[in-house]
Amino acid sequence: MNQNVSLVDLLLDPDCETPIKLMDEKGEELSFDQIAVIPVDDKLYAILKPITKIEGVADDEALVFEIDVEEDTIVVCYDFDIVDKVFDGYYKLLNES
Repeated sequence: MNQNVSLVDLLLDPDCETPIKLMDEKGEELSFDQIAVIPVDDKLYAILKPITKIEGVADDEALVFEIDVEEDTIVVCYDFDIVDKVFDGYYKLLNES
């Protein structure tokens, strides 16, 4: 990842094909493919599929992260109602295209 480009800028760039690199709580780097950015209830969420194997996450699963544009950070979303809304929004986009 280019150190001069913010994480949020990478996520919001529709042409970005660079893996998203994040640090876990142990300080280990994890890589993700970006699937989509979906707005829900006036917030933005990113669907990211792990490239790096993560314990408890199947190879065909993706995680939802809340994007904080002002802080240039993302945080895993554990609210299953929000996660469902994000995936519903994603599937709706897929059906429209």
